[in-house]
Amino acid sequence: MSQSPWRWALLAVSALAWMFALYWAYNSWQTSQPYSNAIYASLAGLASLISVIVSRPKDSVQTPVSSASVHDVTQSSGNISAAGGSISVGNLSSNGNIEIKNIYGSKNPSSPPYQPHEAPKTGELPERADLPPGSRVPFLPNAVFTGREEDLLGLAEDLLHSRVQAVGLTQAAAVATGHGGIGKTQLAVEFCYRYGRFFQGVHWIRADQDISAEISGCGKLMGLSPWPKEQPEQVLATLNTWREGMPRLVVLDNVTDQAAVVEWMPQMPLCRLLITSRQPAWPTDMGLKIRALDVFELDISRELLCKLAPRLKRDAQADLDKIADRLGNLPLALDLAGRYLADRASLTPKEYLKALEDEGNALKHSSLKDWVKHNPNEHATNLAATFALSWDRLGDDGVDDLAMRIFRLCGYCAPNTPVPVELLEKAAGSGESKEKMDRALGRLSLLGMILLIDGRPVLHPLLAEFAQMQDETASVLPELANALIDIAYQANETGLPENVKPLREHMEAVAKAADSRSLPSASSLWGNLAFYLRNIAEYESAKAHYERAIEIDEKAYGPDHPSVARDLNNLGRVLGDLGDLTKAKAHFERAIEIDEKVYGPDHPSVAIRVNNLGGVLQDLGDLTKAKAHYERALKIIRAKLGEDHPSTKIVSNNLDFLTSLTKRK
Repeated sequence: MSQSPWRWALLAVSALAWMFALYWAYNSWQTSQPYSNAIYASLAGLASLISVIVSRPKDSVQTPVSSASVHDVTQSSGNISAAGGSISVGNLSSNGNIEIKNIYGSKNPSSPPYQPHEAPKTGELPERADLPPGSRVPFLPNAVFTGREEDLLGLAEDLLHSRVQAVGLTQAAAVATGHGGIGKTQLAVEFCYRYGRFFQGVHWIRADQDISAEISGCGKLMGLSPWPKEQPEQVLATLNTWREGMPRLVVLDNVTDQAAVVEWMPQMPLCRLLITSRQPAWPTDMGLKIRALDVFELDISRELLCKLAPRLKRDAQADLDKIADRLGNLPLALDLAGRYLADRASLTPKEYLKALEDEGNALKHSSLKDWVKHNPNEHATNLAATFALSWDRLGDDGVDDLAMRIFRLCGYCAPNTPVPVELLEKAAGSGESKEKMDRALGRLSLLGMILLIDGRPVLHPLLAEFAQMQDETASVLPELANALIDIAYQANETGLPENVKPLREHMEAVAKAADSRSLPSASSLWGNLAFYLRNIAEYESAKAHYERAIEIDEKAYGPDHPSVARDLNNLGRVLGDLGDLTKAKAHFERAIEIDEKVYGPDHPSVAIRVNNLGGVLQDLGDLTKAKAHYERALKIIRAKLGEDHPSTKIVSNNLDFLTSLTKRK
């Protein structure tokens, strides 16, 4: 734009003022006249003022018709900028035609660098607070975050207070591990908001995505200047900045490949790394602190349910505890259930529990299947889909095939209880080597699908139900049931209850599964379990299981089958232990009748039933009939099994004892 005439005049006056100033300055130097300095200074100031006025451009004002009609107008000074109809100043924001915001946390070259707050004392859990400028955490704080105080304090000890070194001299790293739904990401978010202000910055990296792009995104939000155009240079600029100043907190969320951590750790020597991963085992040479997350305690589960659905505070604590127990106290499952109950205000906890049971598999209930659309971490709200993220990573090679078979086998065993490896070996097939079994178990552990305790796999209850969902076509249940029957029988034959104890809960779980699918093997499972329970004097439970075995065998084989006779004999013994001698006598008599029809009167099985009936008759006081039964049993066993057989000695001792009683009378 051309200058107006009066500005040209001022420019001429300015030039003359400078000329006079120079003249008086020279004259002052020649004559040493003091007052000349003052005249020179005045003229110089006048000349400068005129120059400023002349050079100042005329102000221009644009008045947009609407915010949407203004484009490509940018003015900036410090932290104030306007572009595309929005104005950015500091961290304030307004959603109208004028938007005041600072989403990038841009650096102001004239402002001092951020100084982290003084760290809290060890064992002191700070309140949530704002993150340092330029930080990147893609999630808001969770207002209903519950529990995990000890885990938060432990991470603070590892990352904020600890001097433990990993790759770098000032680097420390911790890994929060656990299977899907345990709350690893939620814990990391909470840690950022409670402890982030004690670091130079907080930077969140989705480790299951392109890590280079994630680091570049962190640098962009930091407002680094100049900002390179190409991603490799952007990553380098960001990492170089992270090497300056005080330590920064870097979160590597959802690590699926340990090699990625090995690659990037050396490039962040001043950072404190918080890693979340389903993988429980990490190389010891990496110097990582492993924080294995567990499910909630009952009181924390109850608290979370009530936070999500406050109306539940009016319900019985026992009902809420049953919900928590049914969901295995898994944080994500509790979160989904709580939001579901909040939406369905008329549904009582008892009705919800019944709905879960009626569904058969809790993962198939709508409360755990995308009923909830919101998740504070943007994770799947379908619990089965969360578990499938690990399952789908199993391939089709030999080890992964075996791993999938083992996982399905474990799904029918008792949850939260170590499964004997010898049971899995027998059920999986004799062709699998121990080395391959170990590799398959390690693979499942690496994916966070099982927990290994002394080399034995343990499944969460909901993961066990997920495993059963994967076994709906080619079921492994028959092989598992038969393998467990063989192992339990051998353990019972030792006569030592401690040998059977590790199998107890698995026998019950597999028996229920086999029974629900009408497998004949369910009878033998109930029978083996009842045999153990009688040996440890849990007679009522043993009685119930033997009764169920009779029902199964009568339905499968008819009322006159030898398996039914076996069940009747065993139930008769328990009834005798309970003092119900009349019913015990009737069961033994029916068992004898069946075996005589099938085997004839002189079979060893008949002799066993006759001996047991003799014992009941003895307890009833009918010593004459008791003696006759003992004598008949002894005759059969001697003839069929020989004098030295253990059964022969047992019956002989019974007869001798009865004879001594008769003599005393």
